[in-house]
Amino acid sequence: MIYQFNDILDHSECAALIEAFEDNESLHERFDNDKKPSFTQLNISKHNIEKELQNKLVDKVIEMADTYRLDHSYLPQVKGLEEFRIKKYNPVDDMFDWHVDVADYNTARRVLAIQIYLNTIKEGGKTIFRMQGKEKVIRPVEGNSFCFPPMWMFPHCGEATVSEPKYILTTYMHYA
Repeated sequence: MIYQFNDILDHSECAALIEAFEDNESLHERFDNDKKPSFTQLNISKHNIEKELQNKLVDKVIEMADTYRLDHSYLPQVKGLEEFRIKKYNPVDDMFDWHVDVADYNTARRVLAIQIYLNTIKEGGKTIFRMQGKEKVIRPVEGNSFCFPPMWMFPHCGEATVSEPKYILTTYMHYA
């Protein structure tokens, strides 16, 4: 039930998003909760950054959800999309330990999680899912994406990178 998509964004689009992140340091939010999680975030929707690219992202996210729905007709009708956030994980110190993405009342409206890697990581930085005693490992490759139900059946972590930062773009589709 974890779907992977290749080449959702091209190199220039990924580079533009990373540049937007780096150029807007005053708008960064730092999360540091003893690796549960540790990263820096920029909400590009809230700050109207790369608006034209965001419009393309909306179309891409809808396409991914439609593809997912072909195999999973029970997926509820999506009513909204959470803001787009770029997250930067610095090498060694930043990561997101084991968690699920629906953990309280505020996140309960999430129906599908979507992540897009903005750069390729040579060592570390993988997203790892643990389901039914097995692990599924997704390696960060620029422009590639994956989506999955964000509920308790899909615990996952984002491991630390070894020598380079990892940039991802995240959003969630909502029930209401």
